Amino acid sequence: MTSQQSTLRAALGDQLAAQFTGGNASANVFLLAKLTDSQRQVVGRAFYESLKPMWIEVVCLAAAGLVAVLFIERRKKLDQTHEQVRTGLEAEGERRKVAQTLRAKTKGRWRTERLT
Repeated sequence: MTSQQSTLRAALGDQLAAQFTGGNASANVFLLAKLTDSQRQVVGRAFYESLKPMWIEVVCLAAAGLVAVLFIERRKKLDQTHEQVRTGLEAEGERRKVAQTLRAKTKGRWRTERLT
């Protein structure tokens, strides 16, 4: 709104224009009800002109994001089954037993494969 300060001063005067410029612009929107129609149009146009560059930038970033989404590939297919994770000492004991049996099974194979 600072860039529109000269336009607002010409239409509203110094005191009223100061309330619609800088950081006070969005905080004093309620003052629009007290303005005449022509003054309200000038303030609305000033808001429009000050927000237009930011709006264009945001729309361009959104468009770039939409284009980037088209290049994302789904490589991994998600499982349809739910596997419950068990925690605690009992689950740890079960895991240890499974690991020991797997080691015992592979230990014999490894020795025979290595010797041949």
